[in-house]
Amino acid sequence: MLTLVCLLVVSGCRRWPDWYAPPAQRQSFEDAEPPAVAAAMFRMNQADVSQYLVKDVANGPEGAEWRWVFKRPELRFLIQDAGSLCFFMDFAIAEATFRQTGPVRFTLFINNQLFKTFRFDRHGQMQLLTPVPSALLKPCAVNQVAIDVDPVWVAPSDGAKLGFVLSSAGFRKCQQ
Repeated sequence: MLTLVCLLVVSGCRRWPDWYAPPAQRQSFEDAEPPAVAAAMFRMNQADVSQYLVKDVANGPEGAEWRWVFKRPELRFLIQDAGSLCFFMDFAIAEATFRQTGPVRFTLFINNQLFKTFRFDRHGQMQLLTPVPSALLKPCAVNQVAIDVDPVWVAPSDGAKLGFVLSSAGFRKCQQ
């Protein structure tokens, strides 16, 4: 009995570790929800245009009607109904870059699937308008479009790689 009492006394003298509150929990960037995309199209001069631009699009002054894109711009759009839609893009290939690059190819990917390649043999303002198979689109969801630009113009001074100038893009019902 004396042994048991001694063991209880010795074990009761142990110092318990200090208690600390758990650290504040923060959501990681990887799990963060992307900004809400509200429409199937955008214009660069919209106040909420940054919600549609995923990557490789230059920052621009608020309200600017166009922005440079780089090697592989990625855009996102909210599609409600995926039937009978055309992808459109209002853009320009600058004369100064075209003089050095010559014809430019755009390879479009929709939701990470190869869609189509287009070749442009001149500079200036243009519009791309092409029907999109509904199988490539996700209805009632955000859809992503990537445009691979080849070749890009490389600035001799700082090595910046410029593709083209983008004014608007998105999906709309195709004309029947």
